Amino acid sequence: GHQAFRLNFKSISKRLFHSICHQIPSEHILSLVLSNDNQTPEQIPHFLRHFQSASFTQLRSLVLKEIEEVHFHRLFQHVLPISSLSLTFLKKRLTDAKTLPLISSIIARNNLRHLSLSLSWDQIDDLAWPDTCHLQSLTISNRLSFHQLSQIFRQSPQLKTIVLQDCCIDYFTDPSELY
Repeated sequence: GHQAFRLNFKSISKRLFHSICHQIPSEHILSLVLSNDNQTPEQIPHFLRHFQSASFTQLRSLVLKEIEEVHFHRLFQHVLPISSLSLTFLKKRLTDAKTLPLISSIIARNNLRHLSLSLSWDQIDDLAWPDTCHLQSLTISNRLSFHQLSQIFRQSPQLKTIVLQDCCIDYFTDPSELY
């Protein structure tokens, strides 16, 4: 059999990061944590220069911390075989009109079982939840309308666990719902 790697680049020196990227074939990566935070700035774009997303044939778990929208789009230009995704964006405000539909299409994939998502409260409400969703666990950070939460429950029949992390539920978002 071949080797499978679980790589967590959350706190790694740039030199070691580059060395590892040059030595590990992407088709052997099973799990990946990439971060663009203050400790590891520009890590995601550097990683994307080393690898083509189409070559991640064994990737099952992906954690993207503080990713820029342009890099998110580049990474997901090919269907990744992931069953688990954790996602936070660098900027709290998404500006690319194609980002929410892309997130929606990822959520709709048959193989995705676990999702952790942090979006601004108005954008999570604008996220079109797919008609049928195969998620078994969902973690949402930030504010969520009661309507969106109801939709998530309705359209995610396999959902077993939902974690509302630092989450505020707005019951009345639309004045017409009051009566």
